[in-house]
Amino acid sequence: MANRKRLGKILIYLLILSLCVVGLYWFGNGKSLTAKMAFRRLEKRHMVGPAEIMEILDFEEDRYDHLLIGRSQYGYTFFEWNDQNPDDGVLTYQPKAEGATLYCTKYRYNAMDYRQEYLPIFAFCDHYAARAKLTLTTNMDGEAIQYVLEAQRSEAGYFLFRWKTFALPRGADFWQVQQLITGQYSSYVFDHNATATLELFDTNGQLTETHHFTK
Repeated sequence: MANRKRLGKILIYLLILSLCVVGLYWFGNGKSLTAKMAFRRLEKRHMVGPAEIMEILDFEEDRYDHLLIGRSQYGYTFFEWNDQNPDDGVLTYQPKAEGATLYCTKYRYNAMDYRQEYLPIFAFCDHYAARAKLTLTTNMDGEAIQYVLEAQRSEAGYFLFRWKTFALPRGADFWQVQQLITGQYSSYVFDHNATATLELFDTNGQLTETHHFTK
């Protein structure tokens, strides 16, 4: 009986020792054990947050197939990663705007049907709304084109517009809109004249708020 107890203690000590060794290895090599740990480390590195995690979405994309959406007092955080190595993920931060905030993440590919590919555009609002309409207006060489998107409020409290960009009348429209929302300019487009209008509706379908976004 005594030998069994001694053996049990030895096994417990060995288990604790192995866990310590694994922990030292991972942390010593700068590895994150989970995607949430990688997210928190990047928050500290970029000096944003800590954010409340609103939702984690699963996408199929060429490099990142998961998206974590975080919310803090001053802005919104987006963390994209793949399962192989969360530490290779990318974190972006969008400061909170008054009334409503727009942001888009990376273009989403569809290997099975490229006609279903889209640019995800997120809208976060200060006040409750049941439905939202987003009107994107691009303007090149004096010719304006409008794209109208609609979305229902998600369970997490934001709106996700899926702008399908297959066979756009002008390929440059994609870059104009992306630059308007993210503020990141590209050498592909010289005219940065896109605008966006976000309309919010209550459960009865009545318009409650309108927000305009321009550069």
